[in-house]
Amino acid sequence: PGALVLTPMEGGTCGDAGATAVYIYRGEAEFEFYLPAELLSLNLNYLNLGVWSDGGAMNPPVAAFYDFQRQDWVNLDNLVLGENLVPDASSFLAEDGLLRLRLSATQTSQGCFYVGLGLDGQATEQ
Repeated sequence: PGALVLTPMEGGTCGDAGATAVYIYRGEAEFEFYLPAELLSLNLNYLNLGVWSDGGAMNPPVAAFYDFQRQDWVNLDNLVLGENLVPDASSFLAEDGLLRLRLSATQTSQGCFYVGLGLDGQATEQ
């Protein structure tokens, strides 16, 4: 499950109620996603970040995940509208299952953006 936790300076919510979506004209938006408790021991291979537009935006925003080991944001290179595989993502996952995502608007990337997050990994032996 995910939620918009910070709306941009110029923007706000968009899409259906409860959607992980944000309208960004200028500024930054932050989302938080939580891994279900039964997956906390997962050995994470990669994240699958989906970013889609309602059709009003042609370019993706700048996206960054929070790196809990470095305690800093890490921008994703070559983000596209659609699905984006993020390898080596284990440092983006906090011990409690939290993943933080930030979207930032640029002059050419404004509009309503929908966000989805999937993952791939292996269960550890318990």
